[in-house]
Amino acid sequence: TLDSVGITPDGKWDGFLDKEQMIWLDDLLRKTPKSKPIVFLTHFPIFTIFSLYTSGTTSALPPGLVVKNGLEFFNLIQGYNVKAVFQGHTHVLEECSYLGAKYITGGAVCGEWWKGKRLGVHSEGFIVATCRGEELSWKYVDYGWKAEKA
Repeated sequence: TLDSVGITPDGKWDGFLDKEQMIWLDDLLRKTPKSKPIVFLTHFPIFTIFSLYTSGTTSALPPGLVVKNGLEFFNLIQGYNVKAVFQGHTHVLEECSYLGAKYITGGAVCGEWWKGKRLGVHSEGFIVATCRGEELSWKYVDYGWKAEKA
């Protein structure tokens, strides 16, 4: 589990993996056999296509929506058997795959801050993951209730 949540000096949310954590992760990976399956959990997304379907295909993600040093994380995990990175923060359900790793963003318990489906399509819910040997599967469980519109 990675701590990707930081607060900026002006009190805003920020996605970042600090230096101490990256040193810890590098040490942990060096001690891990390259064939061992690995799954990461993080709040801010490391890799997401969120801005493509919310702001347009050429829009960049601001630091408040993604881990700013996600490329550093990505480079560090290369050569390891990373099966998935479960991530959140955007309150949408998406799966992006790159070089064998799945970047799975879960929805949210509160959907659109208790007003209903996020972006009109992402229901309130949670992810259930199952590991069997080398295989990882997951499903999204919709709570099945409708939030009241404010």
